[in-house]
Amino acid sequence: MLTLQSSVRSIQFSRKAIVTFCRHASIDTRELPTPPTTTQPVYKRYMDQLKRRMRMLGFASFEQLRDAHKPNIDDLRRRERLDSQHRQLFRDTPALPPPFTLPAVPPIPPGEGKIKTLSAFLDLEKVRSLGAAEIESIWCLRHVGSKNSLCAAIPSATFQKMANTARAHPRFVLPLPVVIDDQDSGPRNAASMHFVEWASHSPTIVTVIITHLDEFKAKGEYAIPHTVVTHHSDLQQEKGLVLLEGSVTDNCGVSVNDARWLLTMLQKFYGGVGVSTLTHHRERLLQDFSKGSMEFDIQELLEVAETL
Repeated sequence: MLTLQSSVRSIQFSRKAIVTFCRHASIDTRELPTPPTTTQPVYKRYMDQLKRRMRMLGFASFEQLRDAHKPNIDDLRRRERLDSQHRQLFRDTPALPPPFTLPAVPPIPPGEGKIKTLSAFLDLEKVRSLGAAEIESIWCLRHVGSKNSLCAAIPSATFQKMANTARAHPRFVLPLPVVIDDQDSGPRNAASMHFVEWASHSPTIVTVIITHLDEFKAKGEYAIPHTVVTHHSDLQQEKGLVLLEGSVTDNCGVSVNDARWLLTMLQKFYGGVGVSTLTHHRERLLQDFSKGSMEFDIQELLEVAETL
């Protein structure tokens, strides 16, 4: 049984680095002034400073100074274009749907801070005598009583693909379709972004936490997730399924149906479920995000998610 334990230890980017990258991938609804079409006025305004800089660095002309800094200039222009595209794409994206009130975090009572194992939900000795279909039915009935609960039985092959992908790409962002009501043009389709993070706690327990991207960018590791799910793989080998359970936080701006949709997208991006011709696009998006590449394309992410 493969787990994600080793991936957590070998993550190349810290949460701080991911926060920094997410901030570059800004989803900003503010309209910024259009930049000037020529740099000539700015060039003249700062000529004295440029000359002092040239003398300090030993350059004979402005052209030499410009050529020496050309890589940095090109990089800044590329970042500016990318940020401009993101602002244009998400200019109509609403803030977190109201009401959004962060729940208080109560102190964890002694002995209750650990994630529950599958044996806390099911009598494993009795369950092992049942078929996969019966186990799935019992699992769903076990969680039907809670309005905020999430549960599923994932085929072993699908989960294994997800685990293998998550080992290389433990963090990602997923779009959630939303409808905004514009007073002028009426209802319009938009998208809110959500940060996904995998973690392994034991050989048979893998969790996924999902947080509003705006919340994660603002608070980093102190951000409160709106959805937490746990995958239990105790029965993966003998029954061919992995049991998922979790819940959605009250008053977080995300409904249970929204969370289910995000989990479906999670399976499609990580488990390869969906249109096979989009495999290359999915893999490239995951790789670009994991590397913190400026080539990560929000527009392509939305198009692939819509097609899956």
